[in-house]
Amino acid sequence: SKACREIMNKDSELLNSVRAAEFLGIVGYLDPSEPMVKLLYSSKNEKEALLILNSIVLMKDYYFKYNFNIELLKINQKVRDNKLIQERLNYLKVL
Repeated sequence: SKACREIMNKDSELLNSVRAAEFLGIVGYLDPSEPMVKLLYSSKNEKEALLILNSIVLMKDYYFKYNFNIELLKINQKVRDNKLIQERLNYLKVL
């Protein structure tokens, strides 16, 4: 789990960090909500952000019912203007 935490905190690819946080949440090692939301805020790429949101939905709806506090204005403007992103944010009751 130390290696996963290091990937979650330091990997240059956001999706690797998200997957590490997701794994740590699935096995119950930590609550992945804060790191995953921070990674979402860091994303400038719509496809990447959509994958992050998909992981957030999975963690919220299925694994341990984690709570995610997502602030719309902290998401990159280009990302939040994307129609698919808006659908996920609407599902998560952010919009």
